[in-house]
Amino acid sequence: MKNLHSLYLFLAPLLACLLLSGCGASIESNTEDIVEELENLAEILDNIEDRDSAEDSIEDIEAIADNIKELRKERDDLLDEMSKSELRDLKDVLEDDYEDRFQDAFEDILDEEKRIREKSWGKEVLGATKKVGEQLMKIDIDGGDE
Repeated sequence: MKNLHSLYLFLAPLLACLLLSGCGASIESNTEDIVEELENLAEILDNIEDRDSAEDSIEDIEAIADNIKELRKERDDLLDEMSKSELRDLKDVLEDDYEDRFQDAFEDILDEEKRIREKSWGKEVLGATKKVGEQLMKIDIDGGDE
């Protein structure tokens, strides 16, 4: 599916930008929460085995999209209060703490989406995961005006 590849191409640089946009514990905590949501999504997708588990997972996946939306809003507020020097100061710390986890979760999500896409019931699940991707793509990565 082209959209998943496009999303991956967007999210790889997004990770770098998420990691670059830190200012103190609040942004670090926000980044941790975003990565945890992606890890949760990967786990939910991994546990889908049939139509019933797929249907049961959709609400949880949509909740992750809602959580990321709230985290995005929180992040926007935090970014508004940051200076450029604060962005630079935590770059290495955030990369060390989150880059591998983000990449692992994202690769797991892509693998699971590929598996699920082949199933007759996969379209509904992928529709829910698309909502997560849409929220990730809306994250203000550098504190600039939209």
